[in-house]
Amino acid sequence: MIFNIYPENEYLFFHSDITLKGGIERVTSILSNFIVTKYPNISVEIVSQFKTNNKPIYCINEKIKIIYLSNKRFGKRPGSFYRLLLLLKNSFLISKHFKKNKYDFIISQAFPNTCMLYLTRVNLENVVAAEHVFYGYYNKYIQKLRLLIYRKVFSIVVLTNYDKKYIHPIFQQVKLK
Repeated sequence: MIFNIYPENEYLFFHSDITLKGGIERVTSILSNFIVTKYPNISVEIVSQFKTNNKPIYCINEKIKIIYLSNKRFGKRPGSFYRLLLLLKNSFLISKHFKKNKYDFIISQAFPNTCMLYLTRVNLENVVAAEHVFYGYYNKYIQKLRLLIYRKVFSIVVLTNYDKKYIHPIFQQVKLK
């Protein structure tokens, strides 16, 4: 694991849409199911910004609470301008949820979600930013924004050692503050 699991803590997986069928949804289901199975006293929630389908495609343990901030569909292709607008429209719902609910650790699934946490002024000190695309996926402006935001998070999970070489120097600065 990337951090120690403590039985008294509350863990949240912050996700765009847990009802979609893809790699991020699969990773979220595997990790959240693993935590509640291995550590039965731990509280795990999934906060999904959208709800395209009636329920998640992948099996989610019944101990895991799923909260949908919106019943809207998260359509169109990844990286599209339409998806960006949908995310930005959810700012109020994200802000409202995190003002009302506190978590010991937030695992933010993919940069757009971490960016939304940052834009809605959620404290990033307990956020684990989980990358799901290679470093060069975004244009150079988004790459710079990502590095700026990642200076504020607790930890970053990247896909490859190649990606790590870009993130590692930035993350070392986080620890030295």
